[in-house]
Amino acid sequence: MPGIAGVICSELRNDCDRLIDAMIASMLHEKSYLSGTHFVPAMGIYAGRVAHKNSFAANQVFFNEDQDIGLIFSGECFVDPQVLTGLRQKGHELSKTGGDWLVHFYEEEGDLFFEKLNGLFSGLLIDKRKGESRVALI
Repeated sequence: MPGIAGVICSELRNDCDRLIDAMIASMLHEKSYLSGTHFVPAMGIYAGRVAHKNSFAANQVFFNEDQDIGLIFSGECFVDPQVLTGLRQKGHELSKTGGDWLVHFYEEEGDLFFEKLNGLFSGLLIDKRKGESRVALI
């Protein structure tokens, strides 16, 4: 079943890697699913995701240009074309098909980011610059 899973822990990296691998394996029920993991050991973050091939969430982790802000995302999110226009006007490079606009929207909106999204989703935002992570279930 598509979704995300993760742990924040200070255990040995190998233990956390194995735990996330087992969690993601338990979600892989169909051949049409893609999966992946993303670890930030310095912050104790170990996360993974499962998504349908060719879906919005298939090409993750979504990063900004410097790859110091990342988002693992599951669900649907509908973007207002004015948001994309505004991000491009502020100099953000956006892919044509990906969800990287979400990370750039966070860069502009900060802590209000999740509240301003339109959709039904869960997500883990990792901000290495601030040394913080945020979880949303909306």
